[in-house]
Amino acid sequence: MSSFAAGKEWLVHTAANMAASMAASRRFLTAAAAQRLDTVLSAGNLWPLGLVFAGWALVRVVGGPIGVAVTSALRLWGAYAVVDSVQDIFGELTDWAKVCAKSTENSQAETEKAAELFAVAVTHGVLDGLELLLVHRIFVSARRVLIRRVPVPERLAVEMEKAKAEAKQKAETEANRKQRADAETEAKQKAETESKQKQRALAEAEAKKSEVKRKLRTVAELAEAAGARRAAESVEGIGSGAVVAVAVAATVLVGVVLVSRSS
Repeated sequence: MSSFAAGKEWLVHTAANMAASMAASRRFLTAAAAQRLDTVLSAGNLWPLGLVFAGWALVRVVGGPIGVAVTSALRLWGAYAVVDSVQDIFGELTDWAKVCAKSTENSQAETEKAAELFAVAVTHGVLDGLELLLVHRIFVSARRVLIRRVPVPERLAVEMEKAKAEAKQKAETEANRKQRADAETEAKQKAETESKQKQRALAEAEAKKSEVKRKLRTVAELAEAAGARRAAESVEGIGSGAVVAVAVAATVLVGVVLVSRSS
């Protein structure tokens, strides 16, 4: 196999692993981070980025005969300059690049490992660098060459569809979870509000009951006081009449005695 053919084979193999792991990294990200990843890594950018990353990884990270072969292919295509531009931005992706370069084709476990490493890089801000790379003139030039020279492999298309389906399911699950959580919170708040209203109503009812008892007690005390007063007045009235009667009787008696004596 010629150096060029070997370089192209390694490039396609590693690029497919990288693109597959980038697509699969969504399952290790939060919904917000996955949404931003989808915005940056569109279907049109994923494969070219995989090729660019693969060229950088095989030349600068793996090196040796493989690096020489890939360098040969990239130089022949006029896309070698992209290696340096990626190195300046994504030096921190070395571990991810090594896993992708060494991964065997269609190894789910290795794809998952690489996907998790890429997701960690995303949480550390690698998307900021990706956005810069996508508009870099060197990448734009290399992208046109690479996608013309190296078509998207079938297994990557399958992986991309699988990742999209999983991302959609994750988003739906997250939405349902949030909806349930919101419903539970609303129900809890409603129950607390109803409980407070009930407690307030019971307190108001108890206050009204106490007020009624107080008023009834006041009325009873007033009635008792009024009855005692009337009784006292009655006794006083009876006493005065008796004195008058005695006085009248005495007067009559004295008058009788006097009349008798005068007779």
